Amino acid sequence: MYYNQTAGFGLLAPEGYPEGGESLTLERLSSMNPDYIIIQHRIDVAEAAVKDKQSSKVWNSLEAVKNNHLVIFDNSLNSASILAGRLASEYVKLAEQ
Repeated sequence: MYYNQTAGFGLLAPEGYPEGGESLTLERLSSMNPDYIIIQHRIDVAEAAVKDKQSSKVWNSLEAVKNNHLVIFDNSLNSASILAGRLASEYVKLAEQ
């Protein structure tokens, strides 16, 4: 929903972004070099994954990481409800500041 051109946040999915939600390697993510990275998972799992990558030169070379455009959403926002959309937009807005 975040990449939906009409109802989303105006973000474009990077070229090569998997439509099926499969896992990405860091190298594949690097080749996409997204402006934003949105991770939607349990907060503790997502934060641990990010912490694990913080010493990686590849991770730190990503535009989203360099510009602090990394957003973590709890799985509870995995719906198309109005409240979930509003909370998600607030998190993305905070990443822009």
